[in-house]
Amino acid sequence: MTSWMRDECEQLSSIAAVYQKHGKLRLAENSYKLIIDLREKNSDTDSLELAVTYYKLAEVNSDLGNYSKARPLYTKAVSIFEKHNGDHQLSALWYWDALVKLRSISDEKGLDWEGDLIREA
Repeated sequence: MTSWMRDECEQLSSIAAVYQKHGKLRLAENSYKLIIDLREKNSDTDSLELAVTYYKLAEVNSDLGNYSKARPLYTKAVSIFEKHNGDHQLSALWYWDALVKLRSISDEKGLDWEGDLIREA
């Protein structure tokens, strides 16, 4: 991924965070989806930044009550975080938070959250 594209994704992420903070969740959702699309199309499939974006999109979907959409996003975030073995302290916090939320959603729905992690990894 070029530095220009990385900068664009960072700016979009900042905008999405402002939308999310002010309750404009659909705009935040669309922004995070765009970031994921840009990163994946530019071969950025395992970065911590992508994991954080999946996590943030999962948070938006949880806030919207779309738990069936949030769950696979948390799973993707956790899968990428695990590949980095806690390389970054903040990522480790997001990782644990994503695991807790994934388990909470799964428990509410009576689903096997660990099985999903094994299949996704």
